[in-house]
Amino acid sequence: MSWNVPDDWNSYWRTCSCGARYHASEGGCSNSRCEQEDSERPWLEESGYEYDNGDWTKLISRKVRVCRKNHRDGKIFRGQKYVERTFRTIEDHTGVSWLTHSKRVI
Repeated sequence: MSWNVPDDWNSYWRTCSCGARYHASEGGCSNSRCEQEDSERPWLEESGYEYDNGDWTKLISRKVRVCRKNHRDGKIFRGQKYVERTFRTIEDHTGVSWLTHSKRVI
C-alpha cells in the first residue's frame, strides 16, 4: 500500500539547538527562539531589544502630541492628538543600525 510520502520519511530527523525536532525536507527548524539563540548579538536581549527575522528592534521613544498645523503627508490635521514612536533596528549579521519613525492618530 503506497501513501503519498517520500521513501526516506522518518529517516532524516534532526534536533536543533533548542531541542525541537524537524525533518530535513522541511528546510530547518521554524522555531524563532532557536534563531535568537544562534544570533551573533544575543546580549541585545538584555537591553530590551526583540529579535525578529534577523533584526533586533527596540522602541526608544514614544511621545503623545497635539498637532499645531496640518502635516504635509495629509494624515494628521490641526488639533488632533497623535502618537509619535521611534524604533531602533540593528541588523544581526552586520551590526548596521537605523531609526524608524511612525505616527498614528489617537
